Amino acid sequence: MVRHYGFEPNPIDFAKLQSSATAKFFQLAISDAPGKAKFHAHPGSGSLSERVDRAGMSETYNVIDVTVETLENLAAQNDIPQPDVIKTDAELYDLRAVRGAGSLLDNVLCVTCEFEYAHWAQNDNSFSSIDLMLNKRGMILFGLSHRTGPIGEISGGDLLYLRDVGSIVSSSAPDQTKRSQLLKLFAICGILKQPKYSVVVAEVGKKAGLLNEAEFRELRGYVSENVFVPWSMPGGAEDLRGRLTHMLCLLGEFLTGRNCGVKSAPRSNQFPAYTHAFMNKRWLPAGFLRRYEVLLDLWIRVYEGNQGIYYRATSPVAKDAREQTNKTST
Repeated sequence: MVRHYGFEPNPIDFAKLQSSATAKFFQLAISDAPGKAKFHAHPGSGSLSERVDRAGMSETYNVIDVTVETLENLAAQNDIPQPDVIKTDAELYDLRAVRGAGSLLDNVLCVTCEFEYAHWAQNDNSFSSIDLMLNKRGMILFGLSHRTGPIGEISGGDLLYLRDVGSIVSSSAPDQTKRSQLLKLFAICGILKQPKYSVVVAEVGKKAGLLNEAEFRELRGYVSENVFVPWSMPGGAEDLRGRLTHMLCLLGEFLTGRNCGVKSAPRSNQFPAYTHAFMNKRWLPAGFLRRYEVLLDLWIRVYEGNQGIYYRATSPVAKDAREQTNKTST
């Protein structure tokens, strides 16, 4: 059973929420320090930050006193469990809300949040600060959509981070805990339609001894059941696809342009992600399926060679580097 925990400090909006067996709501604001704070209440854009970014929009904010908590404190008080997914829409306070998870972040498998670019970001809710914090916690950026400002500049957007599976298998946690996290991460990748990373998660789990061969084949089969058609198309179609892509981009530019506030699409951080080009394998030619299987193997090799914390930590090159560092430090 999947359980959801939500937070809404505005009493008017909180009264509209209904807790259930699978969803529990708290009349709290979430940040990186507990206490009391001023909340600028407004439907859809309320925030702990004064919304100077929305000046001139004829919006009236009701400033109220609210209780502020951190996710780490709520977990310590057993109000919430260790979260697998953190999703924030805190209106310029996303960095502080996620940072307030503290040590919980070491085991979070997915984070989606909003950001602003540093040239005008309030409360340091900038992409660079969020990215640095989550990278240090073993997270990889998988999705970024942006919105434009009034003069055409990129002003902010949404981010999607997934845990590097290598940080799971190389941790000091018991194998049963690692296995549980690995399977949850695989499920999240499936929900978000991330087939490349799904098969990497399964492969790393097998090599780390957390999955047996039969379990790996079952997970791999799940990834291959629904195929992202453009990736499986024969190699000779690249040039045609490129031309079609260019034409569609021109059409999109003609229809919408770069309107202020409009976010780029498709948005890969949505639940579920954009999935229109996925098709069940039973409807595809055998050549498409063979190409798709080849690509799955290629993505595993790319992760092993360039990306994975697990492989960087266990490779002979990394081992020699650590030994040399230890000799130098002593």
